[in-house]
Amino acid sequence: MKPLWTFKKGITQSFTREFRKCKMHCRLRYVEGWTPKVEPLYFRFGHLFHHILQHAYLENKAYSPPVIAEMAEKYLQNWEETQKKLFFGVQAKQKAENEFLIHMAKRILTMYFQYRFEDFINKKWLHTEAEFKVPYNGTFLRGCIDGMYLENDHLEIMDHKCLAVFNTEDLVQLLPHDTQINLYAFAAYKLTGKFPRAVTYNIIRKSRLKQGKDESDIAYSTRICQDVAERPAHYFIRIRVPLSIHEVHEWITKQLSALLAEIYNWEQTGYSPYPYNEDALITKYGRSDFYELIVNGNTNNYFQRDKVFPELEGE
Repeated sequence: MKPLWTFKKGITQSFTREFRKCKMHCRLRYVEGWTPKVEPLYFRFGHLFHHILQHAYLENKAYSPPVIAEMAEKYLQNWEETQKKLFFGVQAKQKAENEFLIHMAKRILTMYFQYRFEDFINKKWLHTEAEFKVPYNGTFLRGCIDGMYLENDHLEIMDHKCLAVFNTEDLVQLLPHDTQINLYAFAAYKLTGKFPRAVTYNIIRKSRLKQGKDESDIAYSTRICQDVAERPAHYFIRIRVPLSIHEVHEWITKQLSALLAEIYNWEQTGYSPYPYNEDALITKYGRSDFYELIVNGNTNNYFQRDKVFPELEGE
């Protein structure tokens, strides 16, 4: 089978993370194109919220509840249509989950826009979901920056995150080593000619409240939204971290160059999946996406896509 991914097609931060985690996982996902048929609810949650924030900041407008609901419904309808084309149907559970997400998006993002109203006054938004493809060392650095804006004529980056658990101190201390942010800073400089002064992690915290055994989805989502209304500062967090051009340059020339050399050698020697990392099969978050495929050789819950980076429009 012809490999879906080659070194010349480029790398994303997700690719590098998968490669370092486990070569078996990287081969299955990117070289052979295997993809789980069912997208987990927490992924849909993040993708939906990213989608609405992208358009709000692009239009520089805080959306009203009816607009948020309409956008959420349209986004998830398109998601269901894609599922039908690929897998000939949508499960009843998935439809119920999507109704849950529409209710959550309408309530939570309304509160978010009220809480973050100054974003639409003090910032000059240049790009949202700015896709980049920067040539480097025989390949391309690829990805999509959530937001770039000018504040007091200084370029800054915003990165939206939907997280349940995080440590602020760890995020700040690990920044000089973070693949995603270093790629974003380098790409932002290439796209605009300006080096970004800082990155702001725009975090919407996922609730850790558990659904009761006999609690309906609507009752559960209403309880979550009530908690958000009572504690907006707990759910809407901003962490702004200054960026250093010297630290980014050092990461590019040392860390990234060494990693790219390793990835290139992997391609040249036939994408060997060995040694694979057995610790990646079961993590603190549960079984990996490819547990059934690796452990049992079961392909029933997977399909092989025809685009290596389907999330990027330039594919």
